[in-house]
Formats: sequence, C-alpha cells, structure tokens
Amino acid sequence: MSMLFRSSFPDCSRAAYQSQVWGEFFGELIRSARETRSRSIEDAATKAGMTISEWAAIEQGTVPRTLEQLHQLADGLDADWDAITGLTLLCRGAWNR
Repeated sequence: MSMLFRSSFPDCSRAAYQSQVWGEFFGELIRSARETRSRSIEDAATKAGMTISEWAAIEQGTVPRTLEQLHQLADGLDADWDAITGLTLLCRGAWNR
C-alpha cells in the first residue's frame, strides 16, 4: 500500500510542502478580504495595477515576491498597509522564513 501512495504523489520536501500550504492560506485570506469588500477579481486587480491572472495566482497560493506587490494588494483591497503586513507575518511560512 505504501508503494501506491509513494508513486501517486510527487516527492516534495517538508519545507516546500509547508510553504505551499501557507501560500494557499495567504491566498485564501486575500480572497476572503476581497469578497468581504464585494470586489471582483477584475476590480481588485485593476485597482492594484495587476493583471487579473496575477491577482488570481496570489489567491491560488502564489505568494508575492516583492514589497511592491504587497503594496499593490493593499491598494486593490483598500486595506491598510498594517493589515497586509499582519497577514504576511501570520503566513510568513509561505516565504520559507
């Protein structure tokens, strides 16, 4: 039975797995914040100066890699910088730090 699971799932280090889980959690929090504000992905992305696919990728778990992208998220959500910083600190495992 272990061979079935071993061949079914790709090899993944624990750190990479944890990073992925935290990234998805961060994305879920961003999606929830956007929906709480009754804002579509299109509207949030436009307000943030991002493409729709960039915004959607973040909501799906791709973490922002620059401070500029975090500022863009804040702009897209009309959120305080402190709120985005708090989410980033809460989910810091997404950045492997």
